[in-house]
Amino acid sequence: MLQASSLTSLGPICALGSSLTWAIAATAYSRLSLQYPPIIINFFRAAIALPLFMFGFFFSSVSLE
Repeated sequence: MLQASSLTSLGPICALGSSLTWAIAATAYSRLSLQYPPIIINFFRAAIALPLFMFGFFFSSVSLE
């Protein structure tokens, strides 16, 4: 079982990870947009995001008790 003291830094760590991921993705997508049409870039963004979303959804709906 998770202790409350182990979760105190989880929020800031997730916020930092989220901002780093966004910055890296924005840079990569802007560079790719010079070589590929937007429809291809958006397709691959969705192809990457959907499995990650499903993974997060599955594990957030599982009870930790």
